[in-house]
Amino acid sequence: SEPSHMLGDCTAHGEGDMARASKVSEAGAARIGSTGYSGWRGTLREVRKRQRQDLAVSTGLTGESQTVVIINDVQLAENALQARDANEILRLVGRLVGYFEAPRLLWREPSQSFQTERQRQLRHVVLQLLGVVDDRGLDSDDPGTRKLLKIPFKHI
Repeated sequence: SEPSHMLGDCTAHGEGDMARASKVSEAGAARIGSTGYSGWRGTLREVRKRQRQDLAVSTGLTGESQTVVIINDVQLAENALQARDANEILRLVGRLVGYFEAPRLLWREPSQSFQTERQRQLRHVVLQLLGVVDDRGLDSDDPGTRKLLKIPFKHI
């Protein structure tokens, strides 16, 4: 799948907008990346602390910077699924759920259709990471995995 296609083409924004979004997203990605779990050897408490930090950063991003970081995270999710990297999958679940919007029951304006589609696609990627859509994701039947998913599930 093509992540940039899935979440919309960011080149539709003006050059200045994209340069600004890129700078903001690089700063946000650097902050998120500093909490990465790659090769982690931590306690459950330390993992949950990192998950809370990731959620705080991802929920703090908005607009163009959020879109750029989401596209990057979706690509990372596809790479993690292909590599069957459980640590990276777990980290990305925590980050991606931070981009979820609260459900809205009211009628949406046509200008909100892009965000509605992006939310639908984010949910699909998270379901893939959790192994609900295909068998490449996490083993959610494992009690240890369920413990590690407590923070992302609480956010959902």
